Amino acid sequence: MSKKTKHSTKSPSKKFTGKLTSGFISRSRFILAALTIIVIVGGLIAVTLSIFQANTVTLSDIPSVQTSDTDKLSGTTTTPNTADTPAVIPNSTVTPGSSSEVPTLKPTNNSNSTASYQSTNWAGYVSTGGNFTTISGTWIASTPTPTSTTVESADGTWIGIGGITTSDLIQIGTQNTISPSGVITTSAFYELLPAHAIGIPSVAVRPGDTISASIAQTSTNEWTLSLSNVSTGRSFSTSLSYVSSLSSAEWIQENPSYAGGGLVLLDNFGTVVFSNATTTVNGTTMSAAASNASPITLIGQGGAAGHTGVPSAINGSSFTVQYR
Repeated sequence: MSKKTKHSTKSPSKKFTGKLTSGFISRSRFILAALTIIVIVGGLIAVTLSIFQANTVTLSDIPSVQTSDTDKLSGTTTTPNTADTPAVIPNSTVTPGSSSEVPTLKPTNNSNSTASYQSTNWAGYVSTGGNFTTISGTWIASTPTPTSTTVESADGTWIGIGGITTSDLIQIGTQNTISPSGVITTSAFYELLPAHAIGIPSVAVRPGDTISASIAQTSTNEWTLSLSNVSTGRSFSTSLSYVSSLSSAEWIQENPSYAGGGLVLLDNFGTVVFSNATTTVNGTTMSAAASNASPITLIGQGGAAGHTGVPSAINGSSFTVQYR
């Protein structure tokens, strides 16, 4: 009985212990093997992801495009093909066509010996009666206010050669566009009729900045156009080909027009101050006054009261244009 009892006690115990040890080892080996596989696979995945990540462009890697500091203004210019929507100038020499848009100037009846003109979209001074090969000018970029709360309004300030008695015009300057909500967008541009304006995003412009510009013929049909923001120190210059009549030189405050035709509503540009207004006529460089520059008065859209620009008397190379 004792042995039987002893046998029956120990034998099941040994068998039980043996089964536990064998099962435990089997499970341990399985778990270790599984963990090893997981570690290896995890490592492979990590390496693969690191390689993939190195060749993946994320949104943060893509630089934001800002053509100029002017883009920080929240407004937009809706005028088609304006300085904020650059068009393409052909590489070949640009020849103006009969469709080029230049204003029709009407002589003003007065008893003075000095000629004067009226225009529906230009105000300032113009010199004629010779071959004009350079022009320069400095102005304070206008600080405009809107003249409507339902449609946009705008103004432009520039210097140019040609365009008074002919259909050619080469010009460089600045412009403002004001949204109906009153947001001002200011930019620099150059333009060679009949092509549309080309923006100059490298030179940001703010109302009140001092702008200096020049246009110079370097050889037959070859020109250099330059513009600098004296207030910020940023500048621009380009050389291009253009057929010009050399028939006039202008310092202008303008009521801009849409590319498709029709004038934009003129904003209240206040008073624009021009200085250093000079030109080279028949090979001699002189002030605008010395070149017998004539005043141009902007008479308003459709002859309506208001929305006009009136130039002051010229003093050597300086004058103003006032909104009225």
